[in-house]
Amino acid sequence: MLLYKLAKNTTQQRVYVDLLSGVLYNECGNKINTTYRGGLTVAKSFIHYQETKGILYASVYTPRRVNGKKDNQPQYLGRVIDKEQGIYRNAERGVFKYSLKDGFSTVSPASQPQKEEKLILDFGDAYVLYRVLQEHGYWELFRAILPGWEDTLCAMLFYRLLRGGASCYAYDWWAESYLRVVCPNAKVESQRVSEFFVALGNERVQQEFFHRYLAKVCEGQKNHGILIDSTGMPNDIHFPLTAINNHNGVISNETRLILVVDRLTKLPLLYRYNAGNIVDVSTLKSTILELSAYGVSVDFSILDAGYYSDKNVKSLYADGIRFITRLAPNRKLYKNLVADHAETLESMSNAGFYGIACCT
Repeated sequence: MLLYKLAKNTTQQRVYVDLLSGVLYNECGNKINTTYRGGLTVAKSFIHYQETKGILYASVYTPRRVNGKKDNQPQYLGRVIDKEQGIYRNAERGVFKYSLKDGFSTVSPASQPQKEEKLILDFGDAYVLYRVLQEHGYWELFRAILPGWEDTLCAMLFYRLLRGGASCYAYDWWAESYLRVVCPNAKVESQRVSEFFVALGNERVQQEFFHRYLAKVCEGQKNHGILIDSTGMPNDIHFPLTAINNHNGVISNETRLILVVDRLTKLPLLYRYNAGNIVDVSTLKSTILELSAYGVSVDFSILDAGYYSDKNVKSLYADGIRFITRLAPNRKLYKNLVADHAETLESMSNAGFYGIACCT
């Protein structure tokens, strides 16, 4: 390196020039972004980037002096297509390449970034459900219970609610739905859905879900009035939960699903499943105990006739749970009550008035 001392520059620092390369250095040995040409110090051009409404634009500025004053001469490059490769687009040149070293050059069509084709998707129903779940805090709750399957869980949940049908058609629905944008990594091909249900059926996953869900829906509520009912799910699956059931004289192969709903919010609090040959009357106490294990305190319950028994009634009284139930007509208590009170039931003294009374 052959250095030659120049006069002080405008910043009052001593400036040195490498006579072989023309590169300038300050007195600390650091490079200065200028070039020395025949006794003149000429500043290098630079590219200035500016983002407007989310779009990046660029211009190249060449420093110069006009009437002794510093001035930057701009040249508009246009919209930035690829900043690293220096590819830009404007109305005059189209798509081109520019660098401070080589200037302007053409870009072959093969190397130009291709626009991604936009998808034509069903928008309304999936978007509305997504926004409702998101605004009420349930979207993140669902996504947190099964790590690694978040998108798949939400996709199958939406498919069951909005479309329904066999799981083998879930991919066809997802591929044409807005949910494809929200859950791009959903594994809803037929063979992946089976793996998902295996993961979802883990007892620990269900317990974790109910702990999170009940903590949210029961927030601020101390006691709960509940409605308990069950329904049969007929099936011919060969597993222990499928059994013969006789319900109101109808015999079927089924699994029993028990659902508990909050009386005020109308939101589900818990579901349980039992073998089809387990009758409702034997499930009441265990259902209430399971709610208690999740921290839900019950002070009132509405029960169908299938849950009535002397043992259950005594248990409810012992736990301080008020209840309303329907008596089956074949019970002795029902027959005695009807015989004693049937004639006086239809009385104005037993009537309840609703609405606004009008006087004429």
